[in-house]
Amino acid sequence: MNYRDFISYVENRKEEGLNKIDASIELLDDEGDYTVLKTKETYIYFDEESADSAINDFRQQPEFVGCDKKFKQGKMNKAGEMIKPDEWIVAVKFKF
Repeated sequence: MNYRDFISYVENRKEEGLNKIDASIELLDDEGDYTVLKTKETYIYFDEESADSAINDFRQQPEFVGCDKKFKQGKMNKAGEMIKPDEWIVAVKFKF
């Protein structure tokens, strides 16, 4: 993936719940052209169905390498009010 295309790629992924992205980028020539070799993207979902649906969508992409889904329990205060909701964190790896 071209570096210039990567910027719009990240913008589109933000709308899908992207929280963090790590990219491996290689310099192609002396003119300053770069290419993105692989990414590790982290998404946060607040229900398991959304996380599972996203994983299924990611698996359909030809660049897909693997993924990992983790549950992070929310927090409540002493009064029993939810301070932080439950989260499903999905880490997806792509190779371009």
